[in-house]
Amino acid sequence: MQSLPKKRVTYTDVFRFGDEPLSGELAFEPLDFWRWYISDLCENTTRGGFGEFLVARALGIHDKDRAEWENYDLETEDGTKIEVKTTGYVQTWHKTADQNSSLKWDVEPKEDSYGIQPGKRRWSDVYVFCLNTEKDPECYDALDLAKWCFWVVPTAVLNSKIPTQKSVSSISTLEDELNAERTGFIGLRNAILRAANAENQAGTAKVQSPSTQAAQPEHHALGE
Repeated sequence: MQSLPKKRVTYTDVFRFGDEPLSGELAFEPLDFWRWYISDLCENTTRGGFGEFLVARALGIHDKDRAEWENYDLETEDGTKIEVKTTGYVQTWHKTADQNSSLKWDVEPKEDSYGIQPGKRRWSDVYVFCLNTEKDPECYDALDLAKWCFWVVPTAVLNSKIPTQKSVSSISTLEDELNAERTGFIGLRNAILRAANAENQAGTAKVQSPSTQAAQPEHHALGE
């Protein structure tokens, strides 16, 4: 589906009336909007987008515009589609460390956002589960990459082991049941490449298998 061309707003852009920039006490900038709207990186919706940003940076595809309406979050140059789910123990309303939320990442199969293909499915090739590990609200710092942990798994594994499950609520499920690869930010890119390769191999094996060709059945701390 053809989308409208995007024009990225930069820090040098200004608010104006027609061609006349605002001046004096009336003047304000896009940065003022960003600070007002998305500067709280602990808020769930913002943290979800921040997780996508971290994955995009790790893969070197952060210059590509984010598409809100796509069936997946990110796409690499070679066409690998990635779904990113992000959560944390700390929420904006927490005041003390004993108020930590339990974990929850959304993995529910979804309908085609374009309304073209029927049925529900997981549209990506790879899932990346992001977790900010800080448990003390006073120490929460989303910019400290040492406080982020990532789990990477081919989508084929989710479809095989938890085909209709709507959420994952524990690290043990990621590691013990789904065999997701755990990594920090530095190793994230390679972990995604390994998962994408495994997904491709699983797809090839599926095509070559007569049996699989014959049978094709179809917050808590809210992960965005």
